[in-house]
Amino acid sequence: MAQQENNREFLITHTQWDQAQVTPRSLQNLLEHENVQRIPFGFWERQITNGQPTLQAVQAVKDKRQRLLKWMFEVCTHSKCEMAVFPHAVKLLDRFLSNTPCREENLQAVGGACVLLASKFRETTPLGIKRVCQLTQGAVSEDMIKDVEIIILMKLKWDISCPTYIEFLPFIYDILDSSLQEDIANGNQDNKKMSDHLRSEEFRQYVNKYIDKLAALCYWQEPDLITKPPSVIAVQCVSVFFMKQDYLKTRTITSALTPYVPTMTNRTDMQVCWDTAMLVWTGYATDNRRRGQQQNRPANQQPTNQLPTSNVTPRNNNNSRSHNPTMMKHQVTENPAAMDSGNYSGE
Repeated sequence: MAQQENNREFLITHTQWDQAQVTPRSLQNLLEHENVQRIPFGFWERQITNGQPTLQAVQAVKDKRQRLLKWMFEVCTHSKCEMAVFPHAVKLLDRFLSNTPCREENLQAVGGACVLLASKFRETTPLGIKRVCQLTQGAVSEDMIKDVEIIILMKLKWDISCPTYIEFLPFIYDILDSSLQEDIANGNQDNKKMSDHLRSEEFRQYVNKYIDKLAALCYWQEPDLITKPPSVIAVQCVSVFFMKQDYLKTRTITSALTPYVPTMTNRTDMQVCWDTAMLVWTGYATDNRRRGQQQNRPANQQPTNQLPTSNVTPRNNNNSRSHNPTMMKHQVTENPAAMDSGNYSGE
């Protein structure tokens, strides 16, 4: 297993979907599964085991979760995990904490165990436990990770299947394509080129690359997304990206998807996810422009504000990372139709 882990030098973005499984019935099953696993309201208050759930205490809990999610994301990206691992791990974390609050010093062990479980569920070559323990810099031992894994599995009754925003993307693309095809048949040729793109697997992988980054940043920057369904997060991330790239108008996307994604009728959830995605996109675009300016800076001119770099080393470093034997308390790095036919036209 250690040799497999060291030799894994590729990064898979998305497993290609079998189109035979992208049907209205499959979408309905996903929506039902999503609703069953929705995090109930009052999550933050239940995390406060000592004292009253004041606004300051709730905000402190949100900040701790935000730092933990950032560390989990760095572990996943630098360990070259599939993109589905991170949102799956976040869902497992929130499901576990919703009925089993834990102390601050145990949060990193819970986060690491959730990443391992998500990797085992999603990947053919899962992330190794030694790798995760190494990235905690001595804060969590292998035995502790194993114990926490068992506790999580027992609390979740061994049900670690979680629908994430990634599962909804193929359905969104197919529904949009079907809607555009109807417009074309009615004489509207404005989006014919976009319809052709939506049927291209290459184009879908290109879009997924940006949706993954956008959704991941949304997860850790907006704690209130914890109670929002992944289907809405997927819809709004796609809407923001398509709008910013002038691919499709938001009104076109909304009118096409709403009949098939009933969670979109909740205006509050839609607005929160839209605002978060827009805010993240604006910040992401600003960071890219800043990096471009720094790269174009003359060699003899030093930048005034260096972006922080991550302390997490890539997975294929042959375990050369220096190990800190000191046990640190919760250390988290602070760096960056017919139901089976597939026909959505309603014919």
